[in-house]
Amino acid sequence: MSDFLAEFLGHAAVGFYVFLIDYLVVQRRDIIITAGRRLQKALRLPDCLCVVLDEDPGLMDDQIREAATIMGGSLLFATIPLLFVGQERRLLVASVVVWNIINPTCATLIVWLLLILEKRRISSLRLQGIVPAEEGVERAMLSAALFV
Repeated sequence: MSDFLAEFLGHAAVGFYVFLIDYLVVQRRDIIITAGRRLQKALRLPDCLCVVLDEDPGLMDDQIREAATIMGGSLLFATIPLLFVGQERRLLVASVVVWNIINPTCATLIVWLLLILEKRRISSLRLQGIVPAEEGVERAMLSAALFV
């Protein structure tokens, strides 16, 4: 019974997390795309490293949802050592480096790579005359389930 309850609470937490991302992040899609295009132009990134397409839609809702899910989970894990700092007043330097520097850096690089690969997929579909479709919340649920 306790295993069922733990699994149920885990799935409920993941569902609530994805709902919050959908409600707080994906609805601000136009702002995210505009800021992403400005940042790409300001950094003068080559086209192969740009994650936001110049043509509309720029980014699909699924891409924004998946990126926000992974980055939010990474930042959640980065705060775990900070909870123990207040209690013990000491923290190992190695754990700070792993949890607060390496973890968000790796998550950022993974999200960047996923967005670049998705941009390439969408561009190749458009060259073939196919309009890419949204895949829904299922991918975000799978991404968030990795953190549970």
